[in-house]
Amino acid sequence: MVTTSICISEILTTTPPFNRLSTDTLKRLTQKSQLLRYQMGQQIALKENIPAQIAILYQGQARLIGYTSECSLPSTLELLKPGAIIGWVSLLRSVPCETVIASTDAVCLLIPALTFQSLL
Repeated sequence: MVTTSICISEILTTTPPFNRLSTDTLKRLTQKSQLLRYQMGQQIALKENIPAQIAILYQGQARLIGYTSECSLPSTLELLKPGAIIGWVSLLRSVPCETVIASTDAVCLLIPALTFQSLL
């Protein structure tokens, strides 16, 4: 876990759709969330696994990676910037489908999958 002065509630109140939650819900969500630092090249999400949490990219950048049947090499589908939410598509589909790798050192706010699903 990251030891920093970053305020989890500030991240949530400035990140859609979490910024629309009630004060009480935000308080509960803040208590269940944690910050985690990823080094450049470290995997944030893998297409082989349904994530145990969603990640909100707070600092740094990450690459959303795609694979095609014609080429075994991965390609970047999107360069993710702060505010991007990682893992939610896999959770909603109940099918693992996202590979995301930190392209710089990055800090993410992690919300447990069950907590996120209960908000839906």
